[in-house]
Amino acid sequence: MKKELKFIHITKTAGTSIEDIGKKNNIKWGRYHKEYGYWHIPFSKKEKKLQYKYNWFLVYRNPYERLISAFYCKWGGFGKYQNLINIIEKEQFNNFMYNRINMNLNMETIINDERFNLGSKRKSFKKHKYINIYKKMLKKKLTKKDIINCGINLFNFKRWGYYHYVPQHLYLSQYKDAKVHIIRFENLKKEFDNLMKEYNLDITLNQHRNKGKRKKFGINDLSNDVVSLINHVYHKDFEKFGYKKINNNNKINNNIKMPINNR
Repeated sequence: MKKELKFIHITKTAGTSIEDIGKKNNIKWGRYHKEYGYWHIPFSKKEKKLQYKYNWFLVYRNPYERLISAFYCKWGGFGKYQNLINIIEKEQFNNFMYNRINMNLNMETIINDERFNLGSKRKSFKKHKYINIYKKMLKKKLTKKDIINCGINLFNFKRWGYYHYVPQHLYLSQYKDAKVHIIRFENLKKEFDNLMKEYNLDITLNQHRNKGKRKKFGINDLSNDVVSLINHVYHKDFEKFGYKKINNNNKINNNIKMPINNR
């Protein structure tokens, strides 16, 4: 007899849609699964007992596409401020991506930050003082540069958005006997529906919340420096999930530290 199936939510991989479909069918996945705690905490950080208690599944995605999606997300990027996105240029987009990925290099500090284990209290951090400052500044006559700089400063302080930049391989189990099904984002509906059949669940993926519209910036807009940094920081994501890296001749600074506990 198979164990109950539970969900591991990697950001920007249709996780909200999967959670909501589960709820409609009286199944508690992701943010509805209180036993898991904060739903974006990497699975490898969870106790062995919990990892073995259920069978699990997750969705993984091309690292470049996922990071660009995070840029447009209202939690990990500029999603709430379309007027800011409209005036950001490619150079500023790449500066933001480079700096934000660098902010996540010390994963141990981020993951162990007590603010990520507050549960419902976490809501109190949504009203950060920099958000209010940004909104006030937009009402004034500022230059394009001033608005962009303020927006980037805002997101440098949105610490809860860190999980949108966590390497995906950290959501795999470090224990060989823990059962984790992995679904490829590019083949999401077919693989999800097949997994539900395997567990005799009458569920199909018929919605995708938070699905991004056509984006201003894509993979082709990533600078060589940003591509090199992504290739370095998310190396194990490419390796474990079978995505090809974009090749370029840029060399990564040898002083960059890889994430702690990078399995």
